[in-house]
Amino acid sequence: MNTIEAFAIALNQLDPESYSFVLDIDQLLETTDPRIYQDLYRPIFDYFAQHATSSVGGPGLLVHHIETYYPNYLDTLKHDLAQRPSCTTALLVNRILNTELSAQERSEWLGLLSAICSDPLVEPEIRADVEDYLVYQRQKD
Repeated sequence: MNTIEAFAIALNQLDPESYSFVLDIDQLLETTDPRIYQDLYRPIFDYFAQHATSSVGGPGLLVHHIETYYPNYLDTLKHDLAQRPSCTTALLVNRILNTELSAQERSEWLGLLSAICSDPLVEPEIRADVEDYLVYQRQKD
């Protein structure tokens, strides 16, 4: 697979609740041209949004793939967290908060998570995950 579009089509055909999901993702990434790896975060974030309350094998191969290209995806992550949060994008932020950040960066990420908790339109499963992350992160402060 040598285009981002082909990757997106193949990814969107996968069921994140399938028993073979992790193996399917592994096979998908193995058959994808490494030259486009750095740009796969966009269709992966779309997939996270489409399956907002699923762990999509999380953290798993998709999260680890995205994290390989830190910080390239941060603007997309911030946008998705604000516009179409998912359990997996919240997990990514929690993982970022577990790293060495400036006080300003930490405050920004915590603010984005806090906004999700106060948004009644966000799925309860997502809010519950985010609340757990916030409790954990505040214990670290």
